[in-house]
Amino acid sequence: MARLYRAVDKLGLALMVIAGVALLLMLLNVVGDIAGKYLFSQPIPGTIQIVSWYYMVAAVFLPIAYVQLKRENLMVELFTMGLSERKRSAFDGVAEIAGFIYIGLLTWLVFNEAMAATARNEIQDITYLDMPVWPARWILPIAFGLMAIVMLLQAIDDLRFAITGKGPRHFSPQTSHDLEGI
Repeated sequence: MARLYRAVDKLGLALMVIAGVALLLMLLNVVGDIAGKYLFSQPIPGTIQIVSWYYMVAAVFLPIAYVQLKRENLMVELFTMGLSERKRSAFDGVAEIAGFIYIGLLTWLVFNEAMAATARNEIQDITYLDMPVWPARWILPIAFGLMAIVMLLQAIDDLRFAITGKGPRHFSPQTSHDLEGI
């Protein structure tokens, strides 16, 4: 299990880095577009399309598996903060199973959409050219697929701890998930 967590952690970190690069490229592209528009009366063609189809989607969705892996998503603990670690782990495990089912279904749906977009070679018309957008359709199935795997692994860990009291209990509201302890 530790090996699987390490592999998922590396994939999640790689997606997080790609999202950071997309954010940086978006910054450069938008600044270049604005500078070109006001300094040279020549904006960069397709900036809005590139930003909205590639950069923003990558920046928002690629990090979600890593955030879930580190257990840094927002959580409301109003009803569970007084529970024992095992009971809280049981609640977390059930929530993660529900999340796995939901994210798994979402992955399947966006995967089918990505397949269809790839098959029809989906493009977006830009002023001077046609920009292929079908590669951007694969961002969501990759991000959601990895998040579903993370949620399943966490559900297994949390439910195992809830039932047996043994094994890693990673969640603590004050700390993030630590792979070194696995």
